[in-house]
Amino acid sequence: MAKIIHIINKITITSIPFELANSLSKSDDVIIISLYDSNQDIKNIKKIININLEVIPINMKTKLDYKKVISLFKILKSIKPNIIHTHHTLSGFLARIISKILGDIKVVTTIHTDIRFISWYQKFLRLSTLNFADQIVFNSNNTKKAFTKWDKFLSKNLKRKIIYNGVDIDKILEGENNNFIRKVYKIEKEKDFVIGTVGRLEEVKDHRTLIKAFSIFIKKYPDSKLIIVGSGSQLKDLIKLSNKLDINDKVIFTGLLARESVYKVINELDLFAITSKYEGFCNAMVEAMVAENAIIASNIEPLPEVLGKNNGVFFDPGNAEDLADKIFHLYQSSKKRKDLARKAKEYAIANYSLEKCVDEYKKVYQELLS
Repeated sequence: MAKIIHIINKITITSIPFELANSLSKSDDVIIISLYDSNQDIKNIKKIININLEVIPINMKTKLDYKKVISLFKILKSIKPNIIHTHHTLSGFLARIISKILGDIKVVTTIHTDIRFISWYQKFLRLSTLNFADQIVFNSNNTKKAFTKWDKFLSKNLKRKIIYNGVDIDKILEGENNNFIRKVYKIEKEKDFVIGTVGRLEEVKDHRTLIKAFSIFIKKYPDSKLIIVGSGSQLKDLIKLSNKLDINDKVIFTGLLARESVYKVINELDLFAITSKYEGFCNAMVEAMVAENAIIASNIEPLPEVLGKNNGVFFDPGNAEDLADKIFHLYQSSKKRKDLARKAKEYAIANYSLEKCVDEYKKVYQELLS
């Protein structure tokens, strides 16, 4: 059995690399090394999510914490993994250098973000060491395409592959028929038209456009609610915007929710909206697809690729009027909403199961070790 280490920045309840490693551990010897988590952090997260594998916290305090870098080196040297799988900028940079020093370790690096939208510092850390990897995996055609400009800096021998992220379909479907939003948020489901979104409350997600569009829509259809799931630095500003637009009684900020609660929310929506300025893949949208939601998404790559051009509705990014208009049209046609929701669900189940994603990565590992 191969010994595989996934090195990540931090474990969170929405961590895609963690969920992948956790699933892989059912059949392989997988260990997670978490750069910024402490022992107490791991104890706390275990109270919220099920962790099936060994987690080694490094507890780095800063990016220049050289003592912790030395600890990481010693841990990798003692474990002697067959494969190191990296996902993030700094952890990937360190792991690729250490693997080169130790030798005889295969390195897989997954690119989760569009490189065009990261800082020059992050670009440098990635591009300066990617040739130390054996395999690059892109999570969409778009993340691969975005790399074209920098591909000339990479070795032709470096393998490249696209593997879409996977979601836990069974867990999402467990959230069906639960009356969660009625019980917790006092929403009258039979009366209210409920629009929702899930994501970090950061500028890149552009919740401001969604709130502005909702304020336009609600003037015609006041029996509506907007549920915004997530936490982040923009929360106070978004609450202020809702107050300014006088729709604060119609907008619900749930804060950070456990995954089971998120799945309950998205299973009760009439419409799911993604308003991001850029994305690498967008797991939240795929989860909403599995929950059989009609999807409205900003017309940015890779959202049409991931959703399917005929499985949802797309609006001009940052254009609240266009988004409101698209919401109007879907509100007026329950038949179209149901048709889009059905197609989106079928597409997601066929293409984005966690099992399929895990199987694809297993093939990558096997090819590298053969």
